[in-house]
Amino acid sequence: MKALQNNKGMLTFAAALLLGWGVYKMFFAGDPSLDVPVTEVNVGADVLELNASLQSVTLDRTLFSTTAYTSLVDFSTVLPVQPQGRINPFAPIGSDF
Repeated sequence: MKALQNNKGMLTFAAALLLGWGVYKMFFAGDPSLDVPVTEVNVGADVLELNASLQSVTLDRTLFSTTAYTSLVDFSTVLPVQPQGRINPFAPIGSDF
């Protein structure tokens, strides 16, 4: 314990140095994976590849004429019109403006 008290300044300096290094790495040192040069070739290449793969997709329209598709029933419900809220929702309660 006495050695710890004798080297308090050295430990404080080492902790400050370690903290400073951490702050530098966090804020000032760039991410090495972001250092890839951007060229005209690799910008949008993935979009062009996706577009090319989607161009080759064909839809078989006979699906819509099958008995399974034509026998589907719509069970949707029409929602009734509900009253709207307040004109100004941030106005104090009791005021109509």
